Amino acid sequence: MAGSIIGLVWGLSMLRLGHAPFVYSLGHWPHPFRVFSLPHAFGTWVFTCAVAGLIAGWGLMQRLPWARPAALLMNTLAMVYVPFGTLLGLYTLWVLLPREAEQEYRRMTQ
Repeated sequence: MAGSIIGLVWGLSMLRLGHAPFVYSLGHWPHPFRVFSLPHAFGTWVFTCAVAGLIAGWGLMQRLPWARPAALLMNTLAMVYVPFGTLLGLYTLWVLLPREAEQEYRRMTQ
């Protein structure tokens, strides 16, 4: 969840940067148009993943049955964010992936 909170801040800052006035006009075109900027697209992706990670973390804390696979998926996606996302993702895989961890989590959800 800590990585997701960092992702929220990062994603929101990229979304804010994406709303900067990147406006271009085409010669005699009467109205300028906005270009969908790369920071906006990247910020949307990071923000969406962070929200999904927070939901998965909340589900783990509530011991919901769907939370373990969701946390594994979100942390696998977070491994792209070097170095902290990679380290948190590897730690999460190390903790949640063994068969004993799966059996223990199933016992806790019941």
